[in-house]
Amino acid sequence: MSVSYIDPVAECLVQAKKYNLSISATAPITIGLVINKIPDCDIFMNLVQNVLTDCNPILTARKYYTETVTYADDKLIQRIFTECDAAICAIGHCGSCTAGTVKDAIALIEKGIPAVSLITDLFWSQSEMLTHSLGWPSAPRVRLPYPIWGTEPETMKNAARTAVMEAMVLLTQDRSSEN
Repeated sequence: MSVSYIDPVAECLVQAKKYNLSISATAPITIGLVINKIPDCDIFMNLVQNVLTDCNPILTARKYYTETVTYADDKLIQRIFTECDAAICAIGHCGSCTAGTVKDAIALIEKGIPAVSLITDLFWSQSEMLTHSLGWPSAPRVRLPYPIWGTEPETMKNAARTAVMEAMVLLTQDRSSEN
């Protein structure tokens, strides 16, 4: 009997794809807010929605609930694809919800919708590994402080403001001239 070993630092077996999606910062757009079931994610994403619409009155934000801490089902991804121009997926705050948040964004990216994942810094390296293993190493992510849930309202508001500002830069960034 022979034993085979897998090299944990070997090259990724998935062909890396280049992320080059963006939205216009000046056109009316609809952004889908993909909300998982971790504690306070809905509260945080309400704050994100408020910041988004306060900063850009021609922007519409629609909420979509995954109803789980893991990823959205195909039916919900298709609905977001049909109804939105871009998406912000949240929150990667633990192992399974980080995987789900990254997977949701990548599922939308693969349909041609610009999407950003919001990931807490404690799970940033996991999200990096996931984007690489799913073939989208340059998939946009915003790094949030850890923890989000259970924090003071002002802490959440500040994190929401930062998340929106960084997400909008990533969503509107023109990557057409990048190699």
